Amino acid sequence: MKKLVFTLAAAFGIMAATTQVQAQKIGIFNSEDVIQALPEHEQVQKKLESYQRDSLGKAYDELQVKYKQADETFKKDSIAKKPKAILDLDDKNRRELATQLIYWNQIAQQSSQNKYIELSSPLAEKVQKALHKVQKAQGVTIVLQPAALDMLGDQSGVINLIIPVAKELGIKVEEPASGAAPK
Repeated sequence: MKKLVFTLAAAFGIMAATTQVQAQKIGIFNSEDVIQALPEHEQVQKKLESYQRDSLGKAYDELQVKYKQADETFKKDSIAKKPKAILDLDDKNRRELATQLIYWNQIAQQSSQNKYIELSSPLAEKVQKALHKVQKAQGVTIVLQPAALDMLGDQSGVINLIIPVAKELGIKVEEPASGAAPK
């Protein structure tokens, strides 16, 4: 009897949750698309390019110089028959620098990505505020990335929030033809 009551309670709970989810308005939104459409994004790009050229380029050059110096030190100490502890330390330093050079592209990419996040965070906040305003005005309770549409069966009630948010931010956008799927 307890199992029957529990099963019925679970079934009603699932039905209630399903009804509640169905009553929710779902919107799609990709903040990066809107951030990149902002006029201020051009300045972020210029600052990022400057960072990559000036800071990362200089850091790479300095790393190469350090590696060459470490390699020369190791070779000189080897020729001078320095103690094993010194040679091991020289070799360890040289290998660490070589590893950094080998993985420089990944290091630079990660540094660039971190710098982009830092530079674009004011834009992201601006976009987020506009999204919340539009979301509230349209009664949207759930916001998903456009890629999540593939997982939804019925997409008829999904609201594309990109255009209203762009308009809220003063970005000129072309409306998709009626009936066009949201992107």
